[in-house]
Parts: sequence; C-alpha cells; structure tokens
Amino acid sequence: MESFSVKAINIHFRTEGREIETKTNQRAKQGTISRQFGPPNSGEKSGSFARFMEFLGPRYLEDARELLGRNTLQRIETEMTKKHKKERKPPPGQSEFIQLSTMVKLLETVLIVLREYPPFDGLCRAPGKSDDDCEEPAQESVKKRYEEIDALFNKYDAQVSAANLAKPKEGVRVLPFEEIKRRVERAFPRNSQEIPKQNLYINMYAEFVSRDDMKTTQTIHRTTAPERRRAQASASSSKHAVRVEEVCRDRARRLQNVQPVWTPAFRV
Repeated sequence: MESFSVKAINIHFRTEGREIETKTNQRAKQGTISRQFGPPNSGEKSGSFARFMEFLGPRYLEDARELLGRNTLQRIETEMTKKHKKERKPPPGQSEFIQLSTMVKLLETVLIVLREYPPFDGLCRAPGKSDDDCEEPAQESVKKRYEEIDALFNKYDAQVSAANLAKPKEGVRVLPFEEIKRRVERAFPRNSQEIPKQNLYINMYAEFVSRDDMKTTQTIHRTTAPERRRAQASASSSKHAVRVEEVCRDRARRLQNVQPVWTPAFRV
C-alpha cells in the first residue's frame, strides 16, 4: 500500500519529474512540479494532488487506488461542486471559497497520476509493456477510470472556458467578429479542390450564431464524376477529411444546403 500513498506519489514526482502532456518529450518545470506535488522536502500533504485527495477523504490519502473505487466518480462530482474554503484568508473583497477554475487544476493532477505514475500507467505507455500486458483486466480498469475522470475534467474545464468567454477581462481588446472571420479566411483560404474545415466552420458560425457545437459537426460532400476520379487518383491520407456538399457557388445558398449531423456539446 505504501507505494500508492499520496506521500509516495508526491516523492516520486518531486524526484523523477514528469513529461508535459502525453505526446511530448519536454519535462515539466520544477515550479510546476512543486505546485502540483509539493516542493522538495515539504510535507506529505503539500501540493495540488494531495489537496484534492484530501477533499476525497482519508482513505484516498493512504491509498490512491481508491480512485478506482465504485463511488469515486460521484465523490469527485460532489467535491467539484462543493464550496471549499481557501487555505489562506483572502484579501478584502475576494471570495473566501476556491473557484471552479482552481478546482479544475487540482483535478488535473489526478489525471497526471493515473497517466504517469508507473504503478498506474493508465495509458499503458511504460517501456517494455506488451499488448498482452495492456489488455490485462487490472490495466484495463485503470484506463477506463482514467477516461471517466478525463470526461469529468473536460466537462468542468468547458464550464470555466465558457464563463471566461462570457466575461472577458476588462481592458482586453476583443476583435470584432468580422475581423476574426477575415483572419481565419486568410489563414485557411478555400480553393477549387477543397474547403478547409476552419474556413467552413467560421462561415457556418456567421450564418448560425446560435449554434455552439460546430466542433462536432459533420458535413456531407456530394461530388461530380470528375471530382470523384480526381479524388480516387490522389486518395487523401487524412482520416479527418471534411466532406462538403457544395451545390452552388453562392456562399449563402451553399451553407443552407450543408447537412449537419451533430451531438450536443454544451450550452453557455
């Protein structure tokens, strides 16, 4: 049990460090490690990870494998929506409770531990592991829980992002939408062969401002015979190809004929 205690996990990251995200060889800076897992030689409960595990309960501090338990997701949701007082008394005029944006950063450390702490290795990235090793039930359970907590993280992170967009900081210049649209169209120009998805999305948003799920929109492209022959001759290797139905050169009429299929994202 000792190797899964919060104390042992903190010591591991303080001494070994960690990579930034999942697809890079860059290492996290010491300041980042100290915030997330406590400064060198500090107490076992210092750092964001220990703080969040303390919210979940004493059992989680003693054994991080409790994160794989049946009630963990419900506990995380409860703690994310609960009002937690700050450790230090805030200056006058500031809230005494931890903001959701801070709770999201605390929750992120749980994902880091499940992903990068070797005894967990939630994404099965440790050198020397075979496909059979990654398909072991214990490994699969860690991966499944990582994905479930990641989904919660994305939900709350989206709420924070939406709140920030709804209330931009004072003094920060916000570009008019038409200027943003022009910049996107310049960066991703359309041509006779294809319409970049960035160009398509910004024009769709210009027509349907009320839609907030453009990211998950799919479009269907009906091609002519010559277009199909050209496409077959230069089969695209991109697995994210955007298919566009273009029945007229007029943009407004074209957009009316795009057939969207979407799953709801979130509402601001």
